[in-house]
Order: sequence, then structure tokens, then C-alpha cells
Amino acid sequence: MSISSPFSKALAWVRRHLLWIIISGFLLGAAIIFFVIATSPTPDASDLSLKNPKPNGAMALGEVLKKHQVDVKGPDSFKKALVELDSASQESTTFLYDPRSYLDKDQLLALASRRGKIVVVTPSLASLKVLAPEIFQAGVLEVPHGSLNPRCSAEIPQRAGNVQVHRVRIYRSATACYGSADSSPHNSSEDSGSATGMYATSKDGQVTVLGSKEILMNEFLAQGGNASLVINSLGSTEKLVWVTPDFSDVTHTSKPKTVTELMPDWVNLVGFWVMFLGVLAMLWRGRRLGPLALEPLPVVVKSSETVDGRARLYQQSNSLDRAASNLRSGTLSRLASQLHLGPHAPVASVVEAVSRHLGRPETDVSHLLTSYRPATDADLTRWAQELNALEKEVLSR
Repeated sequence: MSISSPFSKALAWVRRHLLWIIISGFLLGAAIIFFVIATSPTPDASDLSLKNPKPNGAMALGEVLKKHQVDVKGPDSFKKALVELDSASQESTTFLYDPRSYLDKDQLLALASRRGKIVVVTPSLASLKVLAPEIFQAGVLEVPHGSLNPRCSAEIPQRAGNVQVHRVRIYRSATACYGSADSSPHNSSEDSGSATGMYATSKDGQVTVLGSKEILMNEFLAQGGNASLVINSLGSTEKLVWVTPDFSDVTHTSKPKTVTELMPDWVNLVGFWVMFLGVLAMLWRGRRLGPLALEPLPVVVKSSETVDGRARLYQQSNSLDRAASNLRSGTLSRLASQLHLGPHAPVASVVEAVSRHLGRPETDVSHLLTSYRPATDADLTRWAQELNALEKEVLSR
């Protein structure tokens, strides 16, 4: 019997417990999925939600606007938002925060066609091209000291003063405020050039772009001029429609393409060719298994093959005690036969007869034949060799 390595022992343990390992892995995966779903934010607890009282929500801003006699509406879908805008008796303001670009071009055009002002927070490039094509993205600005000066002559930023922000997106427009320190200190709509800043407006003043969502959040609303800037930007009309699209607002204008439609034309030809080569490879290299035994049953199996197969089973299952018991019983049976003690002779009689026959101390023979317990495969191999040598010695005398 060969000496097994730690790797083979580990492999044998994995095979014995494979079912429980699979069940444990399934339960662990299910627990992780359940934890992610349970801890993920709900739609009402998303960023800038009017129903979210947490630091990342905008409930405080909504309550302040209501106290300023602004009719704040927070519809739960884009279609309902359009209905709210159409039902307004006079000009209204639309707030739009769509960080994942759920709204397509047609929806944005529908929003822009409604009468009123639009305040959009950190819009994407596609949204800017539709809502305010004269406003361009100009990068990201880090604010080391957490405070930005208006640096423009626009009325609302001048009234608000410094705002408290940390990292903002800046935009290039004819009117842009809250830019970097090297921006021109007085940029207005009358300037011939353009300016960059976190706060930008279109030429007609109907679209306002804010490059930071922090200034609207519950956590930062009361800092610096944040509240003044957003309240004056959003509360200039009697009605405010708060639009924060989600996945349910995504339009499905056409049937999605299948996998075969997305693949190029040559893929089908190459795919059939690869399948043909695979079949040829299987026919070429495949093993043609015949019957388990060529001889008519029952089949006579050599005793050496049986012993070798059983030894390998003991090795794979790490059954040292079982292998040692078989070796011990076989050795005692053969020794009893060689010493003419009969097949049912007690173990003590066999030990005594071997000790007397070889002239060895009975304690040494008893330890070798009855009490020794191998702890490793190496011990088992060495002990088996000692038993074999003992049998040969008894037979030679």
C-alpha cells in the first residue's frame, strides 16, 4: 500500500462530503443574495427623494419649499409628471435628476416642450444636448476647502453667496457661476465670452444646470448658501414638479434583438464548421468501451487484483484501522496453520507458540501481533513488512 499525500487525503475528504459542500455553498449564496436585497435602498430612499429623510434625501428641501407657498408634486412616474405639468394653470418649474439616463431623447423633448423652467442636476451629455444645447460639460472640480464663491453677477448666485461643496461637475455656458479660482470674477449673460462653473443657465434662462447633488441633500442643505441657491432656483414659480425617473420609466419602442441577430453573418458558417470538426475529433479520439469482461460470466478474478483493489479502497478512505485489522487476522491465521495449531486457536496460543518457536520474548511477539496500532501509512507499510519477515522466519525454522 503506497503512502498517501496530504493532497490525496484532502481530496478524499472532499469526495466524502461533496453533497454537504454543495448544500452549504447553495445556502451561503442564497444568504448573500438575501442580504444584498434586504440592504439595498428602496425607491423611496434613493438620492434626492422627497420621501427620504436620510442624509442623502431631499425631504427637508421639499418641506421648506412648501412653507414658501410652492406646490411641490412628486409623481412616481414620468407619465404622471407630464400630466402634472399639463395641468398647471401657469408657468411651473420642473426638477430633473436622472443619473442613470433612464429617459430617452423623445421623453426629454416632451419635457422640454412643456411650458416652464427646468432645473436639472448633474445631467448626462445626451440630456444636455436635448435640454440645453448651448451648455457644455467642462469636467470635474475638486474643492479643497469645501467652499465656492459665485464669481459671477447672476442674481440668484449673488444672493446665495458661498456654497459648501466638495466635488462638483462644471459646465461651460454664457452664464456660469461657482467655478475655479482662476475663472473671471464677473461673468454674466452680457459677456461676449463664456465661463465655467457648477451653476449654469441657458441663454433664455429657462434651463438651469446644477453640478452637485450635495447642495440639495438633507445633510448639506443648511450649510453656507446651499439652501438659498436651490430654493431660489426651484421656488421661482408657484408649482414644482419633482422628477426622479427609475427603471419603470424606460421606454420599449422596439422588440429586443435576439442573440443570432446581434451576431455577424460569418458566425453561423464558422459555428457549423467548428461543430463538424468537434464531431470528427470525438470520432477520432473517443474511446470505444466494450463489455466489462470479455470472458463468459462468472469471471474469475486473480486474488492479487482483489487484494490490490481493496488496498486502494482502504488508502482512499484512509481506513488504517481496518487495513491493520485485516493484516493482523491474516498473519495470525497463517501462523496458526504453519505451527499446526488449528484454524480456531486462540490468539494467546499463537503468540506463545511463535515465541517458543523463534526463541523471542513473548512480550515482543505480542506487541507485534496484537497490540501495535499504526498511526500513518508509513507505519502501516513498515509494520506489514515486519509481519511478513516474521512469517518467513517461522517458515524457515
